[in-house]
Order: sequence, then C-alpha cells, then structure tokens
Amino acid sequence: MIQIGIVEDEKKEQEKLLSCLNELQEQEKVSIETHVFSNASSFLEAYHHNYDIVFFDIEMDGMNGMDAAKELRSLDKSVIIIFVTNLAQMAVKGYEVEALDFIVKPIEKATFLLKMKRVFNRTSSKLEDSLEIQEKDGDLRVIHTKDIYYIETSGHYVIYHTSDGDVMEYNTLKAVEKKIHQEKIFVRCNRCYLVILQYLDGVKKENAIIHGTPLLISRPQRKQFLEDVSAFLGGQ
Repeated sequence: MIQIGIVEDEKKEQEKLLSCLNELQEQEKVSIETHVFSNASSFLEAYHHNYDIVFFDIEMDGMNGMDAAKELRSLDKSVIIIFVTNLAQMAVKGYEVEALDFIVKPIEKATFLLKMKRVFNRTSSKLEDSLEIQEKDGDLRVIHTKDIYYIETSGHYVIYHTSDGDVMEYNTLKAVEKKIHQEKIFVRCNRCYLVILQYLDGVKKENAIIHGTPLLISRPQRKQFLEDVSAFLGGQ
C-alpha cells in the first residue's frame, strides 16, 4: 500500500487531490491510503516516517509548504515531495528539498494523472520493496526497507532498527543481504552492521552517523564503505 500525505489548507483543493488519487488508484490498480492535513504544523507533529509521498501546498497560513518541506527533509531523506502551487516560479525552489515534481493549480486531472504515473514508474521499486521478517516470538512481520535505519547482528540474531522500533529475527547478516533488492544503499561499515545510506548524517573520524547513531567503520571495510557512500551521493 502506498501511503500519501496531503498538506493543503483549502478544502476544495483537498477534495480535488483526493478525487485525482482515487482515479489514479483505479487506473493503476494500486492500493493508496491518504491522510489530509490542513496545516503544516499538525502534519510535522504527526510524522513518523509513515508516508511514501507528500503533497505540499506552498502558500498556506502559518508555516508555508516550502518551509515545511525543508523541515520534513531534515527528518526523512527519502520521502517523495511534490509541491502544489498557484505560482509555478515558486516551485523551482523545490531543488533545495529535492522535490520530485510540482503541480500548478488549478489542478487539471489529465495532467495530474500523467505526472503521477511517471512518479510511480520512477519510484516503484522504492515504494514496493519490503522484507518479510520472522520475529523472535515466531510472528511474521513485513517491514518496508525505507523504514530501516540500520541492521545489526547480535549472536544468532539480527536486529532491524526501524522508525517503528527494533525488530529481532533469528538470522545472519549475510542471509539478510541476499534478500535485499536495494544493495546500493544497504552497505556494510563493519561485519556487525548493515547501514542504510539514505539515513547517513555524515562520517566522523571512525564512525558512520546513521540517523544520529554512531556506528564504527572497521579498518578493512573503510575504503569500500567510503566508495559506496561516494557512489550513493553521486547517484550512481
């Protein structure tokens, strides 16, 4: 299921976006769940890495959509941001928050559907990739890879550190690597950690800072790890 957030203070525009997304859902045969927020503050307060795509109206009372998008990007480096605006020239500032696209009001349904189909085509692997986890208590759980910060090995278990808390599975890190389809952003910094580069805050001395947590980069792994970071940041 694709989770979509709409941050828009005009009721009419909210309803238009919802109508377009409902038609997109029928045409593309995808499952979409939408959540609507009338202001940016309430959206940011409720945000817990739980959306795949967020639509921001740029001009809103209180915090505007551009400032809200900057705040969101500081929390989540991978969520897809799309601006909806009356002023097309404002949307060009979207590069500052790596916005994927913008839609000019009044929303024209045919144009919207075409743009969103392109978004889905370009991001389908990101939106759909997930892992089935056999938890320690035997329960089966599905985790979206975009929600994982890093994976740690501990004894005969691996621990998935995610936006929803830690999940433990009886497994090896090597086996987990084989079932991940996004190998370019899941890399080792040492034999104990598989880190997700989209949550890399930086490299300080001997540590990779992953979502605020310092993880040791081993000496044998350092050269390859830094090459992987460089390739990821360069979009390779």
